[in-house]
Amino acid sequence: MRIGNLRVLTRKEIKKLKEAILNSYGYEFNDDYVFLISEKNRVYILSPEVKNLNIDGLRIMHTGMYFCEWRDDGIRLSIDGSQLIGKKLSKQVLELTDSDILSWLAGNDINLENYDLSAVENSYVVIKHKNDFYGSGKLSGMKLYNYVPKARRVNAIT
Repeated sequence: MRIGNLRVLTRKEIKKLKEAILNSYGYEFNDDYVFLISEKNRVYILSPEVKNLNIDGLRIMHTGMYFCEWRDDGIRLSIDGSQLIGKKLSKQVLELTDSDILSWLAGNDINLENYDLSAVENSYVVIKHKNDFYGSGKLSGMKLYNYVPKARRVNAIT
């Protein structure tokens, strides 16, 4: 089934996605969302109440909240996805300093030489600062690669 240009994930695909989230971030996704996927492997979630709507004949271009990108090398949570489940994650969370979060929000990659990385693996990590979550970055060695979309970057003093 399709909604606009998105395909609804099958039960088997949803199970695989939830297992990937559990393996990557230690979060057991029990909520009953409808999951949709784009041609670029972006996963969107919708409230289960959408199943009760009659959408026949409607021209829907886009729907749902962009939750994550499902890549061959892992799950990269979006900013909104990290804010939805961030407080419940048990692994792959990296807390940045005040100065580094400003640089991150400006779209810069972060050098992590002064961080203890023993609790995270070289993979996608969720970015945290105090009680807030800011999406995901790719950790490789001592560098954190930024995925903040240009439209969501802020002009911060770095």
